[in-house]
Amino acid sequence: MINNKRCKKERVCDNYAWISDEIKYAEKNGIMVSVCGEYYSSYNVKDLMYVLEEGIYMKDYLSDNEGRIVQINFNKINL
Repeated sequence: MINNKRCKKERVCDNYAWISDEIKYAEKNGIMVSVCGEYYSSYNVKDLMYVLEEGIYMKDYLSDNEGRIVQINFNKINL
C-alpha cells in the first residue's frame, strides 16, 4: 500500500514538474501565480500539484498597461 502511494506521489510530481519550473521563473521575475484566487509560491508548489490533479484548469495571463505579464492564474473549468 505504501509503495502505491509513493508511486502516485512520484507520478504527480513528474507530471507537474513544469509547474515548479514555471513558478520559480515567475517568482524570479516578480510574477504572482494563483489558482482560483489562492496564491502559490515555490515553497508550496507540491500543494499546487495536488490541487491541479483534482480538476481541469486553464492557464490565464494578466498583464499590465505596458503588456508585461504580472500574474499567472489557473482557473478551474467545467466541461
